[in-house]
Amino acid sequence: MTQPSVLFVCHVPKVGFRWIETHPIPPSDQSRAWFLTAGREPGLRGAGGQSYNPLEERTGLFRSFADTEPSRDGIKVFAERFGSLGGNTRTWVALYDEPRNGGCAGAWSEPYRIWRDEIVDMRRSVDLWEAARRGEAQRLEGNIRWTEDHSSVSFETHPGLTPSERIALGQGSFSSPIAERGDGILESFVPGDLVQPALVFVQRLVNQHLRTRISPRLLWDERETRLRLHLVPEGLVGALWLQFARAIENDNEFRRCAECDLWFELTPGTARSDKLYCSNACRTKAYRRRRAEAVRLHAEGLAIGEIAEKVQADVESVRGWVQRQQDSGPGDAE
Repeated sequence: MTQPSVLFVCHVPKVGFRWIETHPIPPSDQSRAWFLTAGREPGLRGAGGQSYNPLEERTGLFRSFADTEPSRDGIKVFAERFGSLGGNTRTWVALYDEPRNGGCAGAWSEPYRIWRDEIVDMRRSVDLWEAARRGEAQRLEGNIRWTEDHSSVSFETHPGLTPSERIALGQGSFSSPIAERGDGILESFVPGDLVQPALVFVQRLVNQHLRTRISPRLLWDERETRLRLHLVPEGLVGALWLQFARAIENDNEFRRCAECDLWFELTPGTARSDKLYCSNACRTKAYRRRRAEAVRLHAEGLAIGEIAEKVQADVESVRGWVQRQQDSGPGDAE
């Protein structure tokens, strides 16, 4: 059976983003808060920018999102590189209290609290998944807690400081002050096991984020000249959680790019286990940087062998870089 393809393109505006402290329109119970909005001035048309497919071009973007510092500065850096969350995270807010110069008084923006919560949820989900798939009990012990009688198991972010989130409860158990009958999942666990409860918790959290952010649609395929089923993420936030779900399904391995520091997928059969760069562009950039550094060090008087060790290249490559630079002359240096 053919798997449904994913149809999604994300746009990154050229003008970037800015934070504004304002309130939603129409006013609600929510007080003034921080919102991320496009950096262009109200009333200007055509923000420009670029579009890309994160599911194909940034195969480990969900992991880079999880690593994002959940501060306004950290979020702004991520958004200006990869785009806003979009989908159901957007809210219409006032750009200023009163319209000025006939301009627009509002704009679609994204609350800081939603960005923060999405990053935190992604981070703890990725951490739990990695620990569970590797069977790292010590990492799981800090969050997955069984009761002494093994009648229930819960997830705790900060044991003793924050409320726990129950993962499973025994069939004959009740909790107080509101009685809650067991869900039957506990009986499928080995008492005291940490891995399966962690995976169940990750499953629930991922599904919670996918539920309103992925739409199955029957669309016309121009290449195959027929209707095909597609999964369409609602905004970048939907694409990130779908990317994570696919990584879990395929048990994918990931690595940081040695040049740009972004995560990328080590695709079985297509990506070597020793692959260092996420793209040809990063590999080329790293090569040019090492070559330039080798030439600079040679000009400072370092021996070829020392240079090779410093730039992590073989002696013959370094000798060739230096020789080509000498043959071309200083005016031709890159």
